[in-house]
Amino acid sequence: MSLRIGGAAATIAASIWTVLFIATGSLQGQPFGGGVAILAFAGLLALLVAVAGLSAYQMRSHPKLIWTAFALMATGTVAMAVGAAVDLAGIVAAGWNVIVVAIGGLVAILGSALFGIATYRASTLSRAAAMLLVAGPASAAFALLLAPVAPGLAYLFVLPAGFCLLAGWFALGVSAIRLDRTTSAPRPA
Repeated sequence: MSLRIGGAAATIAASIWTVLFIATGSLQGQPFGGGVAILAFAGLLALLVAVAGLSAYQMRSHPKLIWTAFALMATGTVAMAVGAAVDLAGIVAAGWNVIVVAIGGLVAILGSALFGIATYRASTLSRAAAMLLVAGPASAAFALLLAPVAPGLAYLFVLPAGFCLLAGWFALGVSAIRLDRTTSAPRPA
């Protein structure tokens, strides 16, 4: 059950975040509306469900690594959600939420990379998808290192980072759904 729910949630989260990135890319320089925030919350919730379900499925292999990745992902996504909610409610002066969302995003990306490493080592789900979950944060880290020296060149590593994360979570979800279908299907006698 956790495999099915985690796989479906991973594909839904990746799809929502893809739509979100396409929508916000066309809104550069304009304030985001409530629809974008609702979409972001739905994507964060789906990602939390995905990580919880897939972690529960893989916990027998490298449980400390899996649950550390889950803790980082959960902490990061909750921080991002709180920062976005505070911004939408207008409770705290502008600026604070950007820092919370950025730190939460970095923690979640680190958790995603750690989850990719754990998944690769466990060999229960797609190893290619797991490698994408590691390649995305690695590309983002390289972009951060290049940003002070060559901002234009650094930007070239941001798009692959996002693509790797989205494709990795989507492929991981599809892998989990396929595995669930093959293991729960009645076997011929």
